[in-house]
Amino acid sequence: TWFSCSVLDPTQPNDMGRRIWNGPHCIWLVYLSPVRTKFLRSVKLNAIVFMKSQLQKIQKVFENRIRLGIMSALSVNETLDFNALKELLELTDGNLATHLKTLQKHKYVETKKQFIDNKPNTQYSITSLGKNDFSEHIAALEKLLQQLK
Repeated sequence: TWFSCSVLDPTQPNDMGRRIWNGPHCIWLVYLSPVRTKFLRSVKLNAIVFMKSQLQKIQKVFENRIRLGIMSALSVNETLDFNALKELLELTDGNLATHLKTLQKHKYVETKKQFIDNKPNTQYSITSLGKNDFSEHIAALEKLLQQLK
């Protein structure tokens, strides 16, 4: 059988509702006044607006883990050559080249080709646009993760 263990007045500001017991189970029936409902809606809307603003700062081009790794490596190092990136990220030549072309197309990475001991050497570095967009992307991810805690 259900019985009430406490009945609270919903018109009073400190009362949140009433608690009903059924053996080991407890259920809260919550009364929400129009003021509380409006407050809860505004809190919920603020969270949604915040999430939308952070999601807009996330760049689609950085969603891939390989491109995220390339940008992370280049943001820490001034320049890296193709072989260093390939070894660091443990990728094949074709896979790395494809992702680097995508980043170059968006003007996030620039290349410098040269010859060292008659062998071609390609150096990659992050552009100022790439550095700004990447740090904004990382900051947005961090804020979203903090919001979830």
